[in-house]
Amino acid sequence: MDQTAIASSFTIAGTFLRSCSIGLDVGGRFVYKSNVTGIEFKKLRETIGHTQASLSKEIDVTIRSLTRWETGETPIPKIAELALKYIVERSQGKKKR
Repeated sequence: MDQTAIASSFTIAGTFLRSCSIGLDVGGRFVYKSNVTGIEFKKLRETIGHTQASLSKEIDVTIRSLTRWETGETPIPKIAELALKYIVERSQGKKKR
């Protein structure tokens, strides 16, 4: 790889990293921080009529994980935020019909 290609790779990676919120979780691992707070996550869940039990089954996580996210005990993984947003959009689509 020539120097131009390497410099370009670093520029792309740097731009990507600046566009993401990255932090450490309790175990010291890097995680992408959610743009949704625990309170917002809970309100979205309630808006679409899901209980913690029903949402946990839908996105395949434990109820305890949902509780920790909603109370702010642990950061909400980006994949969970995206899954909830998808479910919200899907439920809004059904209401429009």
